[in-house]
Amino acid sequence: MRPLRYLLPVLLLICFTAACAPCTPSAIVSSTKSANAAPSPPTEKPQPVAYTEGKVTGIIDGQTIEVEIDGITSPVRYIGIDTVLIYTCNKPLEFCAQESYEQNSKLAAGKTVRLEKDVSEKDRSGNLLRYVWVGDSMINAEMVRTGA
Repeated sequence: MRPLRYLLPVLLLICFTAACAPCTPSAIVSSTKSANAAPSPPTEKPQPVAYTEGKVTGIIDGQTIEVEIDGITSPVRYIGIDTVLIYTCNKPLEFCAQESYEQNSKLAAGKTVRLEKDVSEKDRSGNLLRYVWVGDSMINAEMVRTGA
């Protein structure tokens, strides 16, 4: 039992000694060179953003709308927005659910919108994931700005 008693202090001493090892001057010079190096120019031109246009036909909650695109109605969830759900099975409305629903209605209901895709096509529930624009205003950003 005695040898194990000294094992922990010895291991701590070894780790402390290794962590405090001095840096070599060449390591310092190479790290400052890479930090001061000019960024390389991009190899490809950025692609123009492609939008899909649609008409808002319904408001589901504070983060989801229904949009008609080419005659097909699809649920669209705002990228970057996570509000409480207004429809929860057999439960009362959660805090601020009604307020976010009303703000979403004010910003989007009945309007023609442009939908901008990001990396993911759909969420787990099958909703399209999009940045949603009305004119020059992004609804996603307005929901955050207003705290809805």
